[in-house]
Amino acid sequence: SYPRFDLSRLPLIGWLSSRLAIAIVRAVVASVFVVTIAAGYFGKQESFSNLIVPMVWVAWWVGFAFASALLANVWQLANPLRTLFDVAQAIVGGRLGFGWTYPRWLGCWPAVAFFAVFAWLELVWPANDVPRLLARAMLGYAILTWAGMIVFGRDAWLERAEAFSVAFGVLGRFAPLAPADGARLVLRPYGAGLLDGDVASASFTMFVLTMLSTVTFDGFLETPLFQDLLNWVYTNPRVGNLVYEISEYGISDTTLVKTVALGAFPL
Repeated sequence: SYPRFDLSRLPLIGWLSSRLAIAIVRAVVASVFVVTIAAGYFGKQESFSNLIVPMVWVAWWVGFAFASALLANVWQLANPLRTLFDVAQAIVGGRLGFGWTYPRWLGCWPAVAFFAVFAWLELVWPANDVPRLLARAMLGYAILTWAGMIVFGRDAWLERAEAFSVAFGVLGRFAPLAPADGARLVLRPYGAGLLDGDVASASFTMFVLTMLSTVTFDGFLETPLFQDLLNWVYTNPRVGNLVYEISEYGISDTTLVKTVALGAFPL
């Protein structure tokens, strides 16, 4: 156990946690999400002139990560995929979904796979600053997420399979602010959220290891050791010939080496 201070009685906090304030935040974030995808498709196809590149890699990924760890799990509040799904449900006048039960054995493995693909897009994909391709990746992930919500239910999919709900949830355990019963907001010691929850499953443990290892991999790419690895690939006859043969299928040698190394890091 750890000390908690209920902030819901403070006037400003009470208003910020009201339904109206939350609805405004969700509407703004969902609108920015739609505008960002539209900018990627229809805006200038230059990385320095298009909204989507800094919005995805800086404002969203870095911004939400820091906010989740240092303030609160803001993604849980503002997730635009959840907001747009709720809007669709309201339009059709009922629950969207098949009502299937999320398989217990599946655990967080979908989130592990999605996060691994995201890490590849961020750290390896040569076209990660091409606006239209980035917009396609965003829209494709959104469609997969909505499909998962329809099949297994919104909350079940977000809690276990949606990579960023799981990722920002992990970071949110460090945050000093956390929701409590109902609409209450409590202040707690930094990192106290790590004490909450059940024993981690194998899939959740693998997800955390994947998060940590991809950050380590990002730093590894800037070291002389990685350059030594590339030099070894080029100078080793067997490995070099294999890489050359694979590159004939349109995969560059650097991309191939990075992909193999990225896959090895979590293991």
